[in-house]
Amino acid sequence: MPYVFGGSSGGGKSVLQTISFINSTTWSPAQDMNAKIYVIGAGGSGAASGGVSTGGGAGGCAVTIADLDASTTYTITIGAPGLGVYHGPSHGNAGGNSTFAGSGISTMTGSGGQAGLYDGQGVAKAGGAGGAASGGGYGNFTGGAGGATSGSGASWMSTGGGAVGLWATGTSAPGVVGSTDNPDAGFYHNEGGYTHGVGSGASVGGTFLSKFHSAQGANTSMDLIRQEVGGLLSLAGMGGATGNSAQMYWDYAGTYDSQQIAGTLPMGQGSRPLRNNGNASIVGLQAGAFAGSGALFTTTSSSYWALTGPGGIGGGSGGAVNGANTTNSYTMTGQGGVGCVLIEILEYK
Repeated sequence: MPYVFGGSSGGGKSVLQTISFINSTTWSPAQDMNAKIYVIGAGGSGAASGGVSTGGGAGGCAVTIADLDASTTYTITIGAPGLGVYHGPSHGNAGGNSTFAGSGISTMTGSGGQAGLYDGQGVAKAGGAGGAASGGGYGNFTGGAGGATSGSGASWMSTGGGAVGLWATGTSAPGVVGSTDNPDAGFYHNEGGYTHGVGSGASVGGTFLSKFHSAQGANTSMDLIRQEVGGLLSLAGMGGATGNSAQMYWDYAGTYDSQQIAGTLPMGQGSRPLRNNGNASIVGLQAGAFAGSGALFTTTSSSYWALTGPGGIGGGSGGAVNGANTTNSYTMTGQGGVGCVLIEILEYK
């Protein structure tokens, strides 16, 4: 059963307190304790290009239950997030490794997620691989990969970032199939014969998707359907929430088509894919903690921004594609999520 922060540890003990670290440091417990420790690598960033761009992978997660001694100084190293890139074109950047080490405990490592990749139009491309993990006596869980592209029917394809695996292998972002209408992977659109597909970011334990009907013709907009697909999205205590119900999207006439909603998503929830036609700036939401951010497609010029949201803690960020092939710093990907170490106190000695 998926683990809920702040609940039972799965071994019959309740969590008394959770301590989190997102910066490298040394630390000694205030008193001896028995704790469950999570060590999570940083997420990789997505690629940016004028053809195919895939999302970054999530960091690996090592988990153990151990006695921690107040007389011991533990060394905590936090992996730096993979930095975002702009359409050069550019591959993304890998995230850094996180570690937890000290006397009496095996060194735990959550490796960083790998970079998203770019290629030419209509090319099959793998997403950034998820990071590995080691030293976890309870489990070592590989992070979810960025979404992959396949098929040759779409000129432009971009995919979202992967999610961290807290109790099993992390969820990979959905792939984008260029040869068919595949709305369950985000959306697919045929605009006067110029096809593009864009995928969402992965959520912890499942995939959040913004689903679109396919549309034909240069002057036809798409209807948005919001749906959640599987997984536990009720992880508590580490995320705010504002709406994810509206697609930030501009129609072909350049007028505002739906409400822009800013903020962060609930913990564990991946963010939606984005699309515009270049007549406005478009900026994606940051994914919830441990989740991946969605990809985007734009035809923006140097007058407007197009930026994917950053990954949540440990999550990968989505790839960005500029269909106008405008090579400048205005079409960018957000950074991957920073690594972290979480210590859940189960018992004071």
